[in-house]
Amino acid sequence: MTPLTLTPKTSFTTPSTPILVAHASAGDAPRWCDEFESSFQPAAVSICRVHTRQQAVARIEQGGLAAAILLADDREFDGLSILRTIRSIDAILPCWLLMREVTRQTLEAALVLKATSVIEFPSAAAHLTSAIRKALIQNG
Repeated sequence: MTPLTLTPKTSFTTPSTPILVAHASAGDAPRWCDEFESSFQPAAVSICRVHTRQQAVARIEQGGLAAAILLADDREFDGLSILRTIRSIDAILPCWLLMREVTRQTLEAALVLKATSVIEFPSAAAHLTSAIRKALIQNG
């Protein structure tokens, strides 16, 4: 009988791990997304950008995502509302919520909705990339 050997996982399990990035099309979100996307290179990650709630919901319903990142931009893009909808479709998808201003009320609401993390935007894309890599490797 061959002994079982456990080796730590150091890479993603699929050739292209899709991550949804939902953000408004205006402001500095697109520039931040460019930086975020380039910080994953040359890893096997594909970034699927959407700019409306409807696009985000449609993509979540398709399934097969490894994670979702919601850049909440107050009135134009309500991240908590989108997170609530995501949770009605997929209760376990890792979701990071990036907000311009994180209040105690929004933090509590996001945690009730099981956000993976709530981060003040703009944050360093490399920091978020590192957190996502760790989560994807752990959840494998």
